[in-house]
Amino acid sequence: MTQTHSLTLLGLTLVAITWAWTANGLQRPVIEVGPDVQVSFAPPDRPQVEPFLAIDPHNSDRLVAASILSRSSGSLIDRVLVYTSDDGGASWTPASLEAREDGAHCLGDPWLVWSRSGTVYLSCLAEVRDEFGREPYVVFVQRSTDAGRSWSVPVQVPYDRRSTFDHPVLIQLGRSDEGDHLAVVATHSIVDGSGLSVSRSEDGGRHFDTARIYLPGEGNHNLGSAVGLGNDQVLYTYFTMAQRRPFWSVREPARDGAPAQSPIADHISPFGFPMLALDRSGGEHAGRVYNVWTHANEAGGLDIALSSSDDDGITWSRPVTINGSANSSTSRFHPQVVVSDEGLVAVAWTDRRLDPSNQCSDVFFTASTDGGVTFLPDVRVTQETACNQTAANGAAGTRWRSGGGDYIGLAAAVNSRFHLAWSDSRTGVFQVWTSVVQVSSGLTLKTAACPPSCPAVRHAIPRLANAYLDAPGACIELSESGSP
Repeated sequence: MTQTHSLTLLGLTLVAITWAWTANGLQRPVIEVGPDVQVSFAPPDRPQVEPFLAIDPHNSDRLVAASILSRSSGSLIDRVLVYTSDDGGASWTPASLEAREDGAHCLGDPWLVWSRSGTVYLSCLAEVRDEFGREPYVVFVQRSTDAGRSWSVPVQVPYDRRSTFDHPVLIQLGRSDEGDHLAVVATHSIVDGSGLSVSRSEDGGRHFDTARIYLPGEGNHNLGSAVGLGNDQVLYTYFTMAQRRPFWSVREPARDGAPAQSPIADHISPFGFPMLALDRSGGEHAGRVYNVWTHANEAGGLDIALSSSDDDGITWSRPVTINGSANSSTSRFHPQVVVSDEGLVAVAWTDRRLDPSNQCSDVFFTASTDGGVTFLPDVRVTQETACNQTAANGAAGTRWRSGGGDYIGLAAAVNSRFHLAWSDSRTGVFQVWTSVVQVSSGLTLKTAACPPSCPAVRHAIPRLANAYLDAPGACIELSESGSP
């Protein structure tokens, strides 16, 4: 017998407690959601969207977040803002990004990597006037060696003068005596279409190679996401802007050799970008790559799909839907995935199930303890449902009506703890918020009376009289009527 119930204990909402009977009871992970914390306060009347998040691999109390400061009309991207936290996301402090001598600065699409060497890297889109008088989007990369408080002058990724970048994704590949090995993977638009590009650095982001462009065929092809594999290989995904939008992965060797392409799905719905995560835990599923995206269901809604690969993207498992209330008319967007050092797979996304009009959004979260085979029942993270098309958001609310940007942030800390970052309009204008989610295995169902020495929190669960949940520091006494 399997049952699922919700309750609150010790100030945290323990939601979706699910277990199955065994001979001695079963210890089952639960998801604990902390409070929403506002990251951005100034300027309070300007939209801030598309947050991303990175966490110090040596000190999980230190985080860096970045977002786009938007305008409500005209050109919607103004600049990238950065925030730092030294207390596990409980409070945030703004930091300043350096501009080049000519005034060129980060405008949009922020992406963060916190390397094990201690350096934080930020990539972004910028506009630079070329010799033809055009201002194409280029990619800047900046470095911080003090946990995001100060930043280097931007380094520009070299590019073909006939082209422009979009949606750059920064990844770490490895490290040598010269510094961290990095790669910027991006959508690369040229005169007659768009392809994918990879630019590499082997000196900690001080210099990058000219972008190597891969053109899968005619038409426009958009990057999904990217991860670094062993031996400085890059794995990335892309979808074709054709009628059915087929979805592919590409594995690119370190220097020489042609990229190898593999199919993932016949069709995706690109509301937000598909995202990748690699299991580096050293556990049972080490080396497995996880891939999440949005797909249309038969009811006219959008669900979150997940597939995985155990051979560096050569083949992919059959996609599974991981969200609750699946196959409904509800829309879901912006999936993000990450794997903790313990091998726990976490996925978060924007979800409209709580709004009957299917216009206003929350953020939901789920996790898998078995390598993506099964997932815990998903839980609501946000404490307020937010509607994005407000007067203060203006054109930004229309541009990002599916949510505050084209992606959300998700980072793994130690001990199965995760940090989320998103933008919503609960204040009337897009602002950045964070929350901490803990996946805990500290509840065990026992079929006995609650011990006298254990302080009890009574909770009614049908058909489970004379049982209790053994939790750290407390006991949750179960009864059919809610009374002992």
